[in-house]
Amino acid sequence: MKHLYLVIILAQLFFIQACSVHRSSFGMIAPKTEENVLIRIECRDEKSVQQLVIQALKTMRIADWDIRKGDSTREIMARYWFISPGMAEDIKQQLIQIPGVLDVEIKNDGMPVKNPFL
Repeated sequence: MKHLYLVIILAQLFFIQACSVHRSSFGMIAPKTEENVLIRIECRDEKSVQQLVIQALKTMRIADWDIRKGDSTREIMARYWFISPGMAEDIKQQLIQIPGVLDVEIKNDGMPVKNPFL
């Protein structure tokens, strides 16, 4: 039984060390900015397309997002933190399959997120 508790404690310590968060100057845990991923989507200016895009983006927890309206298109930007490149690519593939999506771009932008705990 002692060995089981020891294994559980060691596993928890390993996972705590594996998380790459740091404390901000205010004492709150904040993500490192180099791990932030921005997904920018350009789509037709239709409510149904926008809803499908937002639904696909919400498959992972979004740190913050912004919607800008153009002449005949909308630009939706979603910023994530602690998302693997594979997960970001999966979201991109889902977005590309939505009719009305014109362009999808993924980049590590290094900008701090507004609210990392949404």
